[in-house]
Amino acid sequence: MSLVKLGVARRRFRPTSSQPFAVSWLQMTVAKFTQFIVLLVLLFTANGFAFAQSEVCGVTTYFVDLDAKASSSRFYVGGFDLQLAETYDDVTKFFHHKESGVNVTVSATLTKGIFNGEPKMFNIALSFTAKPDDDDFELLDGAKAQTIYDKRWRWISVSDDIKVGNRIYTFTFACERKNKKRAGK
Repeated sequence: MSLVKLGVARRRFRPTSSQPFAVSWLQMTVAKFTQFIVLLVLLFTANGFAFAQSEVCGVTTYFVDLDAKASSSRFYVGGFDLQLAETYDDVTKFFHHKESGVNVTVSATLTKGIFNGEPKMFNIALSFTAKPDDDDFELLDGAKAQTIYDKRWRWISVSDDIKVGNRIYTFTFACERKNKKRAGK
């Protein structure tokens, strides 16, 4: 059965500003349906690629035993979520490593450029703030790092060594921007 016999193709709409003259009802329906399908495909595709970004920082450590001439695996000491995007503040956290007795202070700071158009700078630092319980304690050096903070920023880290007894502990402070799927997806 053809569309002409059904009377579908003969039905015409009055022209309006959004509808061309003499377009059939079937042509308008197919066009609107096609637009709807394309819109649904775009929405579902965009939803699959929707990510939230979060910035996290963490402290890890490992040691080298000088007497045994052996080293350990890397251990997680602690971490925190970083929220510096618009505040231009600094975040300072204190961590105590039980095994070594070392107290570690880490700091992350976001600073605005001095001149107009100058990029934001992201600074991190790691330091040992108090003497461990062990009397055989030797601070080897201090550590800090700086990078440009923009939409392409992904990762920065700094490491510092400290000798406690017959072990040299290497503490690493790292911050990174991670992409996470939105909640509920």
